[in-house]
Amino acid sequence: MSTYSRRVETVRALVAGSVIASNAVQAAAIDRELNAAGVTTRVPQLQRRRILQVLHTTRALDCSLREFLTYHGIAPGRSLGTFLTRLQNNHGHPAIAPLPAASRNRFQTRIVDPRNRYIHEADEYPATDGETMRLLSEMHGCLVEVLSL
Repeated sequence: MSTYSRRVETVRALVAGSVIASNAVQAAAIDRELNAAGVTTRVPQLQRRRILQVLHTTRALDCSLREFLTYHGIAPGRSLGTFLTRLQNNHGHPAIAPLPAASRNRFQTRIVDPRNRYIHEADEYPATDGETMRLLSEMHGCLVEVLSL
């Protein structure tokens, strides 16, 4: 099993053991996205494999953060950047602390901005497997931090 696949499995376990899994329908959808991300390692064309990895992992993160916010009664909004802003501006919520501004900025710069470039701009792809691995690692870190709020 590749390092990428092992990291995807770690994220799957993290989601499965969190409040995100309390919504069985969403948890199953997130798990399907992560499964799809894991099998992309068999796609032989590099650009296609890398863009599929970005697509599936960020969709899983989008759904995970939306479900986390919904579970805690916070209106999630419609985009990954908005989810992070809602978590940062979450002052006074009785169950979860606000996401620190430094973390929100780091996730914006290291996850949201690259994802937006790859997904919304023609002919933009991660240049190396290391880029997709760094993006996945940042997503894993984001989930760990959010789930610990």
